[in-house]
Amino acid sequence: KQWYQRRVRGCVASSNVRKRLSADQTVFYVYKGVKTFTYSKSYNILVTGGMDRLVRIWNPYVNTKPTAILRGHNAPIFYLVICDREQRIYSISTDKTIKVWDAQDHSQLCTIGMKSHMIVGEMTAVLYNPQTKALAITTDCLSILSLKESRSSSADATQSHMDPIYCIKYNPHFKQIVTACSSGMVKVWDAETGQHIFEYSNAHGTAAITSMIFDSSGRRLVTGGRDGMLRIWNYNNGQCLRLLKKGSNDEVTCIVHVTVSKNKYIVCVGWDRRINVFNDTTDSIHHEQQALPHWTEDKLRGHKEDILAVTANSVTNHLATSSYDGEIIIWSLVSGHIFCRFKAPAPDPKKPFSDIEGDAAVNSLVFLVNRGATRKAATLVACGPSGFVHFWNVYKGGKIMAFFTPSPEGTSLIAVNSSNTVLATGDSQGNVKLYNISDYCLEGTEKSPPPVLSQWKAHTSTIRCFEFITGLSTSELLLTGSEDCSVRIWTGKGHYVGTLGQAARWDIADSETFAHPRVPRDILAEPLTIPDQVKKTFDHPSNLLDLSRDSCLKVDFNESELGVEVDDEDRGARLRHLKHKPDPKSHDGPSMYHSLPCFELTDIPPSRGAPNIGSLDPLSILDAVEIESIHTEDLQATLKPFTPKLGRRSTHRQLSTTLKVFEAASNMKSIFK
Repeated sequence: KQWYQRRVRGCVASSNVRKRLSADQTVFYVYKGVKTFTYSKSYNILVTGGMDRLVRIWNPYVNTKPTAILRGHNAPIFYLVICDREQRIYSISTDKTIKVWDAQDHSQLCTIGMKSHMIVGEMTAVLYNPQTKALAITTDCLSILSLKESRSSSADATQSHMDPIYCIKYNPHFKQIVTACSSGMVKVWDAETGQHIFEYSNAHGTAAITSMIFDSSGRRLVTGGRDGMLRIWNYNNGQCLRLLKKGSNDEVTCIVHVTVSKNKYIVCVGWDRRINVFNDTTDSIHHEQQALPHWTEDKLRGHKEDILAVTANSVTNHLATSSYDGEIIIWSLVSGHIFCRFKAPAPDPKKPFSDIEGDAAVNSLVFLVNRGATRKAATLVACGPSGFVHFWNVYKGGKIMAFFTPSPEGTSLIAVNSSNTVLATGDSQGNVKLYNISDYCLEGTEKSPPPVLSQWKAHTSTIRCFEFITGLSTSELLLTGSEDCSVRIWTGKGHYVGTLGQAARWDIADSETFAHPRVPRDILAEPLTIPDQVKKTFDHPSNLLDLSRDSCLKVDFNESELGVEVDDEDRGARLRHLKHKPDPKSHDGPSMYHSLPCFELTDIPPSRGAPNIGSLDPLSILDAVEIESIHTEDLQATLKPFTPKLGRRSTHRQLSTTLKVFEAASNMKSIFK
């Protein structure tokens, strides 16, 4: 009874809440109401959609009239989202039609109907993930629509694959580079010259290759895909030697090859949340091979979320795995027991990690094997959560020795060289940073990041894979693969060597054949790499009228803003790209009618009236003209002094009649003569 009375008093109190004053709120009146809305802080616009099938764009401070109305939907608007980076507006109606709009000029870019995405059933919820650029739509099932951006096909943008790069590996035994993309295509390249050697497609059918590793001998290639299978290849001829099945069709996210007491194993992890171990033997005559039984402690106390990364330490026989919820578990490869487990805390206790956005995920793990079993030093480096790089000491129950964030965009991948002295990080904008970690976290905790050796922009999209190359030249090289479909080679100082697939060959032992000091053309054309001084020059189209190519080359660049050295030819290419780039359409300026040129009109003299042809005496005119040489042209010249009498506005018919009269008169006079 007391509980019921408290509920009644609470309801009465809530009904008596004071309303907000009209001066403290802005009300937008929309015909037939608003069903969904979204707000962009960077553009400072409010987008609404409702039952009238119209998408309205509002200025938050002006509620009387929308700034733009987007028409095209045939059903009520169900979901809206604004992508600030891509400058796009996505709208979804209840008939499951998806439309993409340009946030700048409000034009419709494309329409995706039911016949394209094949999603059936009634929509209940829609969510857009800006990190993966995908729309999740729930009906009777969950559907994911990924945004696949069109790639430039110009000669300036060299592509190694036709699809985004997912894996790259370097084979030091044969000095070859193996790359794999999302379509299942595997390509083999010569690392010394960049020449394409061999390729084979559909390695995992229609599924993408998500992970790749060489065995200890370097002769066989192990790939894992989204179909949940592992395949062992003779990568030189594309022959599948063995098929490894782990018991489920869940995606494989990472593979590692380990050796324990002269026994070789292939360990893979993925969305099945289990550690799958396969014997790597060549004695079996069967084409298919099943995984070993799961560790008991893995089934009882293992990961509760999808496992994203795995790495091994051959010195201490430890295996490290990380999951989507940010948990890291250290395993013993000998017994299969848990050595320790830990999780990184949130930087701000008031703002915990969001599982929906994936802030807590640890995407990559690397063991510092050369530090051995040093109990005072950090031996494990983790990428995540929330884009932070953490250095862990696994011998103290998972103690954080240092953490820092290399990029405000969030770090997507890390890698270390063979000597464990250089740490490479990559972010979603294609930026690369190299750190000197030779003496970092050896004796205790560190409060500052390690010293930066070099940094540069390697790609225009997210970097998906790293690989260090040693033994080919005097310095270490870095392989980078990105979603922009290119694989590039760089020196440790950020000097550009070349892109796999380009026409020009290089000699890895001769630095004169490198592309340095040039950089890839797509990076020069990237708006994020253009210095602020040049951006101000090209803000208005009127500034381009006085710019010639010679004057463009005189613009002072600050190479430190780019992180690369730019020569005169590439600088001219950048400015030519900006000069010839079409300006975005704007509906806010003057219309075509107001842009028409105007000219002054001369005064028209008043009309002189109809000519009096009867008052003319043709015979008197012919007296002064020699009859033998008279022609039509002569008649016109003779009549020229009398044009005022004929009037300036005489018609062609009147003039022709006059000429006929003169011809008849001339004939009569010749007869009389």
